[in-house]
Amino acid sequence: MKAVYHSFWLLVVFSMASCEKPLIKTGSIIGVVKDATTGEPIANADVFLMQNEIGDGDIWNGGGPSEQIDYTTSDANGNFSFLFDYDKDYRYLCGAEKSLYFDLNQEFSVDEDTKNGNNVEVLLNPVAWLNIYLLDAEPYMEEHELRLSPFESLITLNAYSVDTNILGSVNGNCNRNFIWVLENLSTGDLQSEELNIYCPSFDTTYYEILY
Repeated sequence: MKAVYHSFWLLVVFSMASCEKPLIKTGSIIGVVKDATTGEPIANADVFLMQNEIGDGDIWNGGGPSEQIDYTTSDANGNFSFLFDYDKDYRYLCGAEKSLYFDLNQEFSVDEDTKNGNNVEVLLNPVAWLNIYLLDAEPYMEEHELRLSPFESLITLNAYSVDTNILGSVNGNCNRNFIWVLENLSTGDLQSEELNIYCPSFDTTYYEILY
């Protein structure tokens, strides 16, 4: 009888444990990767599915940082899809990378209310290059300083006898706006010009600054 008693409780415990099912349902994501400037689809992009736990502290309502849970590649029309275990305690996002596009680590939220068609659109910014030729055509005296910021950081040069090119990457299919300044360090006199240079994607734009 004692052995039967123990067997009965083991059976009850096992039966109760087997009845507990995780609160998970299948999730489906259908999306497309596009050029942010033209709206054209981007083929063969690396696409990532990420999740972000909902809670106090994240940029929406809290939680930890995003973590990658799956990976795929966009097709010839820029389309991609994911099937995954959906958890209501997480928010889902997608990001992408492709050569000749800036990797800005941008994440695009999945619209969970959209059940048919695309529920996420991932946009990538194309790369262009700007080559600026600088020439001291006067020439100026050595106490002059040239400053310009066509790229991310400020460039400062002794303006005397400058004859050089500077090359950097910029957003394609966009206007690049910046100001160059020539300053006489002895008198504080300034000469400046604001430039607005259009740079088509995947190409190098050449521009001259002669002062």
